[in-house]
Amino acid sequence: MKHKILSKQSVGNSQYEVSVELLPDTQAEATAIRNVQQAEGSEQERAFMDNYLNFNLNLGSYSIVRIMKQQGRHVTLRIVT
Repeated sequence: MKHKILSKQSVGNSQYEVSVELLPDTQAEATAIRNVQQAEGSEQERAFMDNYLNFNLNLGSYSIVRIMKQQGRHVTLRIVT
């Protein structure tokens, strides 16, 4: 999977709201994104999404405070750096 950072806005106290577009390479990745959005994802699909969002966004050292929303392949996160 690849991704594209759509926006990154500071919300204070080293926190940012980041919007990401997920770009799946395979049908399995596309299915996982869709299933997790619809709250039908298997444990493996949820773990795949969590791991990708936590470790592969290339935002430096960050931690996800919360996932604000997901609409299709677009995910908005609150992170702390």
